[in-house]
Amino acid sequence: MSALPQIRGLLPAALWDQIELILPPPPEDVGRRTDDQAVLACLLFLLRWKVSWSALAGCNCGTAATIRRRLRTWQDGGYWEEMEQLIRTQHPDARHFNWDRLQGRASERN
Repeated sequence: MSALPQIRGLLPAALWDQIELILPPPPEDVGRRTDDQAVLACLLFLLRWKVSWSALAGCNCGTAATIRRRLRTWQDGGYWEEMEQLIRTQHPDARHFNWDRLQGRASERN
């Protein structure tokens, strides 16, 4: 059974609805692409539990490289700061997240 339904459960729908408004629309010229909601849910999984980036591949929400690239895109585009603020203030488990795992460049290994 896929872990994706359980991981998506880490991202409350009301919070996703707010975050989705911040993000730019996905590029149209890209073929198959992991959706932003799944990527963000995987990032929250990474923040909540002590798992390696490589363990995210088993979550069916993209490879670690895909998730790092998307995070870097959000950081470089100026979206991540607002997303993080929403998560910190509105996610019920935010106090349990290890935010240090995402400090610095997304391309760095954590």
